[in-house]
Amino acid sequence: MISVKIEEKFGRKFGEKLNENQLRIVYCMYINRDITINELSNRMSIGKRAIEKNISKLSDREIIRRVRGKKGGHWQVSIDKEES
Repeated sequence: MISVKIEEKFGRKFGEKLNENQLRIVYCMYINRDITINELSNRMSIGKRAIEKNISKLSDREIIRRVRGKKGGHWQVSIDKEES
């Protein structure tokens, strides 16, 4: 399971809790900013489409963003509003 402290930190920022898959995605991206959708899918044992849908929701809420495009880019996780 993901650390309760991390869950509280992300939940506090955005005013609502992330579901378990979203929390795991954010945690994985926080630990490894170069992680791919395929790696997330394999690590979490869920489909790539489910990963893509959750990434889209997280991006819409400005929790994560892709820096420098799909190829050669990386994920940026926004934990504190001051970091945005």
